[in-house]
Amino acid sequence: MPRSERVGGIDYPLFIVTSVAALAGIAMIQSATHKNGLTITSLMWIKQISWFGLGLAAMIGIIRINYRVLKDLAPIIYGLAIISLIGVLFSPAINYTRSWFTIGPVSIQPSEFAKLAAIIALASFMAGRKEIVASPLGLIISFLIVGLPVALILKQPDVGTSLVFIPILLVMLYAGSARGTHLLAIMAIGVLSMSLPLLSSWVQLQPEGSVSPLVLSLLKSAGHPRKIGIFLGGFGLALSGLFVILRFIRLRVKFAPFFLGFLVVAIGLFSSTAANRFLQGYQRKRLLVFLDPGIDPLGAGYNIIQSKIAIGSGGILGKGWRAGTQSQLGFLPEQPTDFIFSVVGEEWGFVGSCIILSLLLFIIYRALGTAFGSEDDFSRLIAVGIAAMIGAQTLINVGMTIGIMPVTGLPLPLISYGGSSLFVTMLSLGILINIRYRKNARRYSW
Repeated sequence: MPRSERVGGIDYPLFIVTSVAALAGIAMIQSATHKNGLTITSLMWIKQISWFGLGLAAMIGIIRINYRVLKDLAPIIYGLAIISLIGVLFSPAINYTRSWFTIGPVSIQPSEFAKLAAIIALASFMAGRKEIVASPLGLIISFLIVGLPVALILKQPDVGTSLVFIPILLVMLYAGSARGTHLLAIMAIGVLSMSLPLLSSWVQLQPEGSVSPLVLSLLKSAGHPRKIGIFLGGFGLALSGLFVILRFIRLRVKFAPFFLGFLVVAIGLFSSTAANRFLQGYQRKRLLVFLDPGIDPLGAGYNIIQSKIAIGSGGILGKGWRAGTQSQLGFLPEQPTDFIFSVVGEEWGFVGSCIILSLLLFIIYRALGTAFGSEDDFSRLIAVGIAAMIGAQTLINVGMTIGIMPVTGLPLPLISYGGSSLFVTMLSLGILINIRYRKNARRYSW
């Protein structure tokens, strides 16, 4: 292939912005850890450089492979991701979770790779199947493709990573021509599934004796599968009776909406019970303290309070690199990972925060542009899924640092410390570059 064609096809702006964002993240990790002396923590930025090098190699390597081969390999990629998620459950626990394979100084997080695997599997299933995707069968299959890794990730437990799969599924279903009612059903299931954990967490944070015994009794019943089954049986009979009455008075109603409503309530309630059992005590509190950190200022609310102080103290231009007080004096928890954006806000100020967000927004914009310009369903769906993945992680991470989202332990793409996250993000963006490259080049090359 002539050099002019090859250069013209590569999305250099996306490649450059990705590299700049990753290097900015390494600089912030170094700032957040350099006060720790020569320890494993202080060497995080060096490990991140190594992962950055691997990510660059992965980006360049994936560009040389026609992305269409991923469609044929989708079952294998998805299967390997599921096997790794099962295997990690038998690994030693780190910080009360089983999320990493540790090989010497290297830790690999399978759930990060599972996100990309789910995107590829969903794109492979949906591509060229608009009628099936718009049917209840397509909705169920798509839900199962995402539901299996989510269930395994919740088992670790890792609520933050599992949350990212929801917007990925919704956005890809929308792009795959799913019906609006089906998308609303999935969102309703998501709301119902978090109802019991939220209510249970709220009750635990209230003073003793201030909660009605009736509420406590209902909570206890809601957590019992047998009682849920009895309730659903009665609910199903009520819906069936309503349907019969409406048909008897000769109203033109279909049975499908009634069945869908019953299915949504059933899945939502059972999911809520499962989530309530999986969630640890500290995770329950995190679901509520973002609404009022003062409920537990020295516990679950401490992180949000210190994060707000750090970001607010940065002002317009910040205090300077490695000159922050909240971060450098150790008041800000989880600085290199979950709360890296708080370090950015304190040391680089409002201007620096806007620059970092602009880099990430450009990447999302480029991903959506790739989707709109794609020539086939498979590439369009992959691009949309990657945009949803990066967009959701950015929204959740930044949101929790400024107190508008629960603290979920989710990294900021390309910025937070985490080799697996950085590698998968760069690999995903390499696939985007590949799609544009194959579209713009006149001849394809393996």
